[in-house]
Amino acid sequence: MYDYLMLDKNLLPHRPGRIIGVCNSIGYEIRVSEATQLVDVYKGTTRPIFLRSRMDTNSGVFTHYGFTSLKEREVFDALITVKSVGWDTALKILALGWDVVIQLAAKGDVVEFQKVKGIGGKAAARLIDCKRLIALEKTLLPKTALD
Repeated sequence: MYDYLMLDKNLLPHRPGRIIGVCNSIGYEIRVSEATQLVDVYKGTTRPIFLRSRMDTNSGVFTHYGFTSLKEREVFDALITVKSVGWDTALKILALGWDVVIQLAAKGDVVEFQKVKGIGGKAAARLIDCKRLIALEKTLLPKTALD
């Protein structure tokens, strides 16, 4: 399993939720959350770009998923353990922001989760019961975030 992708200086926008990352003159399509795609921290950089990653090989196609931080990837890893939440749906949930996802799970906010395309009532209930998300609330968020 790949832990990170180190890409050349430019990320090329491709389609919503996808970018092209270039490494050694080869362009790789990388799926990212809307939140990751909107972060323009790499624009104009002269250094290689470092993205945390996951690669899905289950569908017979190698699909790369990129994250700007280890925290974002940890939340993604927790989301894909939830029944009926696939890799692409997890990216849609992450568009809320990794910290917001943890807060929603901690508060038990089923309604906000249901606003994400592909999340129904049962999946939303499973998200707020996800033990991995609850554990991340204790380790990734500052204590004042939920006050």
